[in-house]
Amino acid sequence: MKAYQTFLYKHPFDQAFVSKQYGSVLHDVIKIGHEEATLAVCSLFSVGGVSRTNDWVRVALNVLPLNRNESIAVFSYLPEDAALAKSSLSLILTSDGFYQKYLLSKLILNNCENFVVSPAYYDKWSPEKKRSVTDYFMQTLFTGNLEIENEHLYLF
Repeated sequence: MKAYQTFLYKHPFDQAFVSKQYGSVLHDVIKIGHEEATLAVCSLFSVGGVSRTNDWVRVALNVLPLNRNESIAVFSYLPEDAALAKSSLSLILTSDGFYQKYLLSKLILNNCENFVVSPAYYDKWSPEKKRSVTDYFMQTLFTGNLEIENEHLYLF
């Protein structure tokens, strides 16, 4: 049932793309500086605990490497969800630097099932970091928004 509801929710995004009505979807873009491209994300997720009139507020997130030293994170919203979604994401949208990337990393691990970590970057991780990231990701499958602070959850 949830998958079907998400399919229905995604339909306006698809229609905006097909009809080239790009203004039908609102975006926030964050530039991410890094030493190497590490991560790619494409996900549509509900914002934990935020709902409007019988439906969850959802956000589409894409993280795309632009080159070796820069990526972008694009948060996309339907107009009716933008204010609630931005409010929920305000700390990520208004912070910067390491802290912003840490918050974004936790959001990805907490909400996104469809992401890829560069194999070359992953191979540099310590066994403790690999275990911490995997454990956190697995725990969020059943319980979202875990308030665990761990330097190893940093994905950039």
